[in-house]
Amino acid sequence: MAWVDEFLDAWEAVEKTVDWRTAKPFTVDALDPYYYDIVIGRILSALDSPALEKVDKRSLFAGPANIRNQMVVVLFYSKFYMIKRADRMKIATFYYRILKSYSPEDPFTWRGMNRILSEAEVSRFAGSAAWKSSTPEVSRELGKLLVSLASLAYGLYTDATPSLCGEFHGPYDVSDRFGRGHTLLVRDYFNLKPTELWPHTRGYRFRSVKIYAVYKGVKIRPDFYGNFVADKNLVDNLSFYHILADGRPVNDINGIKVMRQYLAKLTVEQMDKVDRMDLEQVKRKFAETEMLQYKRLFELSGIEQGATHDIIGRIRGKRLLKGFGVWGQDRVLNGKDIKHFREIMDPRTELYYTYKSKVTLQ
Repeated sequence: MAWVDEFLDAWEAVEKTVDWRTAKPFTVDALDPYYYDIVIGRILSALDSPALEKVDKRSLFAGPANIRNQMVVVLFYSKFYMIKRADRMKIATFYYRILKSYSPEDPFTWRGMNRILSEAEVSRFAGSAAWKSSTPEVSRELGKLLVSLASLAYGLYTDATPSLCGEFHGPYDVSDRFGRGHTLLVRDYFNLKPTELWPHTRGYRFRSVKIYAVYKGVKIRPDFYGNFVADKNLVDNLSFYHILADGRPVNDINGIKVMRQYLAKLTVEQMDKVDRMDLEQVKRKFAETEMLQYKRLFELSGIEQGATHDIIGRIRGKRLLKGFGVWGQDRVLNGKDIKHFREIMDPRTELYYTYKSKVTLQ
């Protein structure tokens, strides 16, 4: 099963670059161990549902980045709960096949691709969109807009699951349209109004913002978690752009600036709202956000969805865990640490994870 090794290679590469100690409001390992056996049990039940045979599996989740995010968490916790090997492989294979349907050539971004669109779709869009030439001023404003969008996504969905809000894909070669060395990146924020999580977002002006950016002479690749890594400053190398807010073009610099300022204001208000919540409220909201990842899968399979009473009961009154697992360490992981956790995460091995603490998890 070479694809398992490729999955682990891609994950290991990105983990060497991430410091999870700054995650807000806290990392998944501070709370998930209390209830993820319930989640894994529901996933296994859903995979046996005949209803799954009749749908496009890609419709079950927000996108490839969210699927990869789920995959590492679920497989790691399956070792903590000592889920049997056959079930671990069943879950891993399920996620792999969906990722493969999105991007047959590179399901885990190991080769530097997250190409959701076909060549024909890219060619058609590149030839029909109302592209604007970039200027240094526009490029800087667009960079600020991207920061505002990312900040709002993290504020609404926590640092653990911003992939519920957006998907970055590419790079796509658009040399035929713009000339040799031009590359298209797509940043698609598709749910900036999660009213079931945050009712106040009903009043937000935008639900979706798509940014199509064409860069020249830059080598770009997505990482395992869906972020772009480039060998040059993207702001300095933007050639053309096209922005859609709820399907409507926003391509002049004043429109970009106004949208950026509006989204920045929403981010400040959202973060203030979170800061004013007590720990129990934040824990509940965190669990609600995480469970939103599985909403469609469980709903379609007729399985109880959301942060139900049993899940909330597991975390009520419990303190945040420290030093648990991959993402809850109080230090930056070294190469030896990552190799160790990689072996634990491998669904084929019988190496399990033990948390040495007096904390009662159930």
